[in-house]
Amino acid sequence: MCAVWKNIQPELKEFMETMKAFRLERERVKLLQQRRHCASIVLNAFKRTSPTILASPNEFLPSSPDFWKWHPVKRIINSPNGVDVIVRSFETVLPDIPEWIVSWREGRIDELVDKIRIYDLPYVGNRYSSRLARLELAVSVFTCKQPMCPDDKNISGWQEHVYLYYPEFLHHRCNNIRWKDWRKSGDDEAALSLGKGYDKFIRNVWTAEKLQFNEKASMVVRKIVESCGWDWKIMTAAELDRLNPGLVCLKCTWGCRCDGERRVTVRGWRASVRDICCIIVASFGLIASDLRSCIV
Repeated sequence: MCAVWKNIQPELKEFMETMKAFRLERERVKLLQQRRHCASIVLNAFKRTSPTILASPNEFLPSSPDFWKWHPVKRIINSPNGVDVIVRSFETVLPDIPEWIVSWREGRIDELVDKIRIYDLPYVGNRYSSRLARLELAVSVFTCKQPMCPDDKNISGWQEHVYLYYPEFLHHRCNNIRWKDWRKSGDDEAALSLGKGYDKFIRNVWTAEKLQFNEKASMVVRKIVESCGWDWKIMTAAELDRLNPGLVCLKCTWGCRCDGERRVTVRGWRASVRDICCIIVASFGLIASDLRSCIV
């Protein structure tokens, strides 16, 4: 019996060490998940009670993954296993959250503005309000270049011409999640899991890496605004939605305008950009005499 034990002892000892390491790794992942959950509770409570946020509920705010990556919070989350980390452990960072949110927001806005290539617009400068106003313009159009974007209905491939306007591109889901890299899967990826049903994706800090400024769509929006007699340099997406111009494609109607005698397809400005295969060559206002044509 002793001889048999001596023969299997090295392999068995190695196996037990491997299983111990695996168990500790799983425990560490679970511990990180619990600590991140505690941090999220603190952030969400702050958002619900902060007078500044309550006064401007539509402001662009960081999500939990960004909060987890913030250095003071990350240091608490990555504390040794023996350290007891609870919700109250993150309350020490509460006084610094407002300043961090402002810095975080400005950095993300700068990241987006730097992608815009509209050379007829004046220099935007470094002021946050001016750079944000640039993003609010209707001509600031983005598309997601993530293959099989989760927002697309056709997940078998990338659906072209899904155009994003302010504030849609700020909250596009691909900004906050990424595909799981099975080749590099480790503790951190497991702790960033989205849960059951989302096996292919994990949480991610906000990034504009997958957003791409679409010059073609931007030009179409510019022509639409100009054809309506408005200034595209100051026209925002929200204002264009409010004005709600109707648009007729003269290519589809073989050059026939709205004369009250024939049926024509009237599109909103967003649908007109989406159906970019049709050349938008006319817009109309309240009466027929308001018709103006443009060439895109």
